[in-house]
Amino acid sequence: MMSKVYVAQENPKHSYQAAACYGEVVIVTTKEYAINKDTNKGIHEDIAKVVKEFNPNRDYLLISGDSMVFAILFASIMLKHLSCKVLKYSNLHEKYKEIKLSVDELIIDA
Repeated sequence: MMSKVYVAQENPKHSYQAAACYGEVVIVTTKEYAINKDTNKGIHEDIAKVVKEFNPNRDYLLISGDSMVFAILFASIMLKHLSCKVLKYSNLHEKYKEIKLSVDELIIDA
């Protein structure tokens, strides 16, 4: 099965063509959300589908759009799968860089 690149929230001004070399580009949401307890149901429905389909060994998350939408998507993926690969765009190199993350790496003892 082909890898998928899940774009947290589409930015219509941005081309995701450079991400296509990592897999099929899938837009999680195009909606604008006011993240609060009254509107969380909509974003959770969009994200729940992705969490079920996401394969941490094959798929990627792409940072795009509202940072809160990405944060909720990232946290949901990490809670279920304990790891993920994130694509971050480098303006300097004009391409995406793969960052592999696991829950163990994110835990900070305070």
